[in-house]
Amino acid sequence: MLSLATDLDAPDRRTMLSAGLAALEGAEALRQDPELAWRAFACGLLADALGEE
Repeated sequence: MLSLATDLDAPDRRTMLSAGLAALEGAEALRQDPELAWRAFACGLLADALGEE
């Protein structure tokens, strides 16, 4: 999973993540741990892509 998160990493995706976390209530833990938040976001991107197939 960590390598997938690294492969998907891009400035525009990090911007999307930051905006999404800012809008979420109760996401303090993810805002405090940006790498955990990024890995969770990458999992979501993967799940979304797999759902399209």
